[in-house]
Amino acid sequence: MRHVTCSHCNRTDVPVNESLHIDDVVYCHNCVNTTFTEDQLKGRTVVNEFDPTVCSNCSKDFGDTTLEKVAQYPMCPECTKAIHEKSFPTWVKAFFIGILVVVVFSAVYNWRFVEGYKEIQAGGKAMGVGDYKAALASFEAAARHVPEQKDFEPLVHFCRGVTFLQDDHSAEALPELEACLEFMPADYNVSMLITQAQIGAAFDTKDYGLFLQHTKSFLQNDTTQAMSWAGVASAYACLYATSKVDSLKDRYIAYRTKALAIADSANQNELAVYINRLDHRIETGDIITAKQFSEKFPNGWAKN
Repeated sequence: MRHVTCSHCNRTDVPVNESLHIDDVVYCHNCVNTTFTEDQLKGRTVVNEFDPTVCSNCSKDFGDTTLEKVAQYPMCPECTKAIHEKSFPTWVKAFFIGILVVVVFSAVYNWRFVEGYKEIQAGGKAMGVGDYKAALASFEAAARHVPEQKDFEPLVHFCRGVTFLQDDHSAEALPELEACLEFMPADYNVSMLITQAQIGAAFDTKDYGLFLQHTKSFLQNDTTQAMSWAGVASAYACLYATSKVDSLKDRYIAYRTKALAIADSANQNELAVYINRLDHRIETGDIITAKQFSEKFPNGWAKN
């Protein structure tokens, strides 16, 4: 366990987890409670420090050993494993633990930490059911309530990026996902989401060579999914539609065939609709979006 010195009472043995930084000045919790009122804390920068040698979840003291962090919070191996075994998203769960610590120490003098914790809970539940728009609204509200806690920013970028992807705004999604890449756990697959955004942005700008490059990169990450092969077929269909080079059509047929060959029952319908649009592109040279295609051919396209 590590200790700091309270600038008010001059105690030198204050545990880090029992201290607060108010406008960069260190106070023990007792001095905070006896010196400041809630009104006096308004407008000040209040930061709760975490002892890197004490687990933020179970409070076990590891002496001089510095613990690994989950998000920004020190966590012992046992607690880290327990979090990963939960069905609730790991990143959000880590935030809950950290914010709960802040709430326990801070609710007595600053209500906004409580509001921030509530918003984090709401955002985590929304993410758990895939409602990223609702999660985004909650995390943005949490960031407004506790602006000095920068841990919310990666979640805001992530949810905003996924929301843009869901709304087919790939170019807007790209910088949001890139902003959170180094902060999000690997199981959130942010790198693959970035590649998806790059694919969509290249298609939207009609840069079909770049479209092909990114779809092949996506395929290299996972060759077991039929839609990964169909994505490369889509790029070749675009290149053929704009050039009429027969070798490009041959490549389209090869990737189309592979996609159909490995499709499972769970995505056969989705793949069939997608391939139907690509066949239409090959035959007509008309490159349109999924929305435009469904509006033009609500019952699917058939070659005359």
